[in-house]
Amino acid sequence: SMATDPNAGGDGVTGSVVVDPVLNSIYFGTGNPFVDDGPGANSLYGYSIMSLNATTGKINWYYQVCTQGLNVCGDSDFISTPNLFTLNGVQAVGIGNKNGNYYILNRVTGALIRTISIGTSQSDTLNPDGGIIGIAAMTNTTNPEIFVPSWYDPTGNSNHGIVRAVYTSNGVTAWSFITPASTLLEGSVTAIPGAVLFGDLNF
Repeated sequence: SMATDPNAGGDGVTGSVVVDPVLNSIYFGTGNPFVDDGPGANSLYGYSIMSLNATTGKINWYYQVCTQGLNVCGDSDFISTPNLFTLNGVQAVGIGNKNGNYYILNRVTGALIRTISIGTSQSDTLNPDGGIIGIAAMTNTTNPEIFVPSWYDPTGNSNHGIVRAVYTSNGVTAWSFITPASTLLEGSVTAIPGAVLFGDLNF
């Protein structure tokens, strides 16, 4: 995104987009602004979940998770691909952020429905890093269960990976798996009948 300020640097889009052909809308997440001028200006659409009209490109809505600029928000990027699902009769979109949270919003209005904590951010005082790096599929349509990988660093001394199976209707974790060695998860997870598959950095 580019703001009217000629010094604005825009915001990165790292993950893929998803399309809702019925609503004629596309959905994606954005990262941190390339230049920091504080709140507003170039950070207007940074750290955001975006919905655009698929025909015209006009913004339907956006939901920004941090508005305080790069020096405060750090590296709280959305770098995963959104999921589209129905939640308690509401058309929803969900996407994970590197801050360790999975955000669920109303697909039509952009209103926040729920935030689910999945992992922990590996961080220092200025630059949170890590978090959700991929999202997988749902197993049913009435109470979608998502399988979300993330970094997991509860003590600040080690880097593990964690996969959580989470029910989107209430945020309850059905189960979780922590990598036994200090190996981070990389990429998305996928589900087949009876199993969840993912990769890590254990060479």
